Amino acid sequence: SGEAYQTEEDQARSLVKRCVWNRANGLDKLFWNNLVDFYQFNGETGSLYNSLGLISDGQNSGDGTSRINTARVSYWAYERIVNKTDTGKGVLVGTVAGVHDNSNMFAYRYTNQTNGAELFIMWRESGTQTVSVAVTGPVYVVRDLITDRFGNVLKTYNATATVGSISISLSQNPLLIEPTTSALS
Repeated sequence: SGEAYQTEEDQARSLVKRCVWNRANGLDKLFWNNLVDFYQFNGETGSLYNSLGLISDGQNSGDGTSRINTARVSYWAYERIVNKTDTGKGVLVGTVAGVHDNSNMFAYRYTNQTNGAELFIMWRESGTQTVSVAVTGPVYVVRDLITDRFGNVLKTYNATATVGSISISLSQNPLLIEPTTSALS
């Protein structure tokens, strides 16, 4: 009650951060509460729940009636985060080289229990900063976990390791950083 309206991107950022933090702190499985927006939750027209669903109800969530029963940005973020982290447990990396204020930056390392591959999910709460991350592989693909409303990734690039680390530019949008065997075209 009294919470401000969230944009689709705000909701997706919050969802990723909550999933990552909870899974890293011992939660085995996370199931999302509102699959569809809940307009006038508890009788409140200004409720935060008007815009928390993974699927749009097409009412007062800011999406418009043409979006009824369509995936929101948070749906795609949830799909990616679950698919990439369901086989491992995240560990908060702690300090990262080049970060002046580590309290504003979050970096989680996941190790796939099946094949041993490592991946990272990283973000800053505010601002932008380039950081260096120690890695074990030669090339990593970096993908923004916040997509457009159709699930298209907005930013993807390769990060090549130099002397066992890669440089990543962090902002509020959580990034998925995983090893790859080939460069992006």
